[in-house]
Amino acid sequence: MGAGDGTLARQLLDELKDLPLEYVGVDRSAGARRAMQDLPIKVCAGLEVVHSEVTGCIVANELFDNLPFHRVRRTRG
Repeated sequence: MGAGDGTLARQLLDELKDLPLEYVGVDRSAGARRAMQDLPIKVCAGLEVVHSEVTGCIVANELFDNLPFHRVRRTRG
């Protein structure tokens, strides 16, 4: 999720080339989706096209950069 231009996808696909896998790049940006068109993956704008059940993992490395962590505060309790 938040696949951007597909840089991470390219690296993962290269490292995992011997494994049977389905890779789906999800990004809301039309420009990002165009940048991934040359990859052997499914590219989409939202999660609605992804299967309802996923066996494996979801990589969302940029997602955490966009969450409002300034609202989370640690307390003694």
